[in-house]
Amino acid sequence: MNKILIGKIVKPFGIKGEVVLDFFADDAGILQEAEYFTIRDPRSAGGFRKLNILEMRDTAQVLTDSIRVIARIDISPDRNQAELLRGTDIFIDEDKLPELAEDEYYIKDLVGLEVFYPDELFGTIENVIQIGEKYVFFIDRTDKRKIAVPMEEKYIEQIDISLKKVVLRSIEELL
Repeated sequence: MNKILIGKIVKPFGIKGEVVLDFFADDAGILQEAEYFTIRDPRSAGGFRKLNILEMRDTAQVLTDSIRVIARIDISPDRNQAELLRGTDIFIDEDKLPELAEDEYYIKDLVGLEVFYPDELFGTIENVIQIGEKYVFFIDRTDKRKIAVPMEEKYIEQIDISLKKVVLRSIEELL
């Protein structure tokens, strides 16, 4: 079962073991829908252990690349334990991700897609990052050069996850 990086324990909050969590998501819905999350733990079977969110404050903050929440989690009974978890990555099992609408996809689904421009193989999506409100494709071109292409209608003609391909339109200004 694949583990998908979904967030990070940023730091302790207060003295009762609460923590600040950053989740790499567009909305906080996944936090309520997920049964549990996991963190790396070499002492546990399989190298991961469960993390449950027991309670979240109503003060979720939307950042440029994540949603920040203050939460009480089951593996942090006090500030000392919360401090030991600082910087810990949070994962979700891939099969626990919420279902998406037909025209939606996860960033993980875009990485590795073949990119065509205009009708020829142009490269492969190496990474996708969010900058402010926009997403940017980082493409490893067939000529071994790299290019960043904003995920905008101006540059993207088609994204077809089922065919594992992206078709670009006018990108001359980016070359």
